[in-house]
Amino acid sequence: MNYKLSVLLILFCCLNVMAAEPFELKISKQYAPNLLKNPGFEELAGSNKPSFWHFDNCSASKELEPIILNDGAIGNNAAAVRTAGGLFGYWMQEVKVTEGNTYYAHANFKVNGSKALLWVKTAEYSDKKSPLHHPKSSTEIYARAYSEHGEELKKVLQYFIDPFYIQAVSSSEWNIYSMEFTVPSGHNISRYAIRVGAYGGNSGWVMIDDVYFGLSKYKLTLEISGSNLKGVKVMTLAGKAVFSKDLGSSSGKQLLEVELPSRQERYFVEVEDIKGKSYRRDI
Repeated sequence: MNYKLSVLLILFCCLNVMAAEPFELKISKQYAPNLLKNPGFEELAGSNKPSFWHFDNCSASKELEPIILNDGAIGNNAAAVRTAGGLFGYWMQEVKVTEGNTYYAHANFKVNGSKALLWVKTAEYSDKKSPLHHPKSSTEIYARAYSEHGEELKKVLQYFIDPFYIQAVSSSEWNIYSMEFTVPSGHNISRYAIRVGAYGGNSGWVMIDDVYFGLSKYKLTLEISGSNLKGVKVMTLAGKAVFSKDLGSSSGKQLLEVELPSRQERYFVEVEDIKGKSYRRDI
């Protein structure tokens, strides 16, 4: 088979697959408001002093240098920590919470030499559990970023692990580190402190931008139109249905709103036609 014929056959097959879907689907998400003030470090109260943020120099060392750089992932500014190595220091802000609610936090990192930490902790109560081992703590939670966990490692692991679950680190590209937890009830917990910065490591720097802390649940909107459709579901990756709707063979446009409980969980949409054929779309 010659090259041109092969290309035409591939294009024909792809067009057939696309044409086979008897519907149009638009997906949009609306996340809960960010409870942090000045999450992108754009507002400054002085040189290297982002409004509403405090630098916590845990190592009490002059070799930790908190700075603001014009190299943001979103907007112009980014917070950074320069370190001589083996030192700990974090940009910090407190956030009001409600017991029993589930929250989600993330931060964009660039890392060169040092290690980065996204760290959330309450001062009012500790469950004495480890942030790492099961059952994990919900009063002290962290996600760590190591310089050696770079883009090259991610390229290798993608053949063994879904890339969705692989967090890489880079000195040139921004990577998001995230966490999710539920505030324990019955302990009068009203605040968590969120810290982002340098966690030991070698001499180098950590850059941070676009920090988020808010409710984990969010609104998903599905706009679906087509003919001969039976139903639509929103499923977890494990196959659990969190939403199901009978479309009644309608050929008109339908607008569906779903509240999803987790920003850490991975979901997909499954549309079924009247012949029992299913079509899957990642969210």
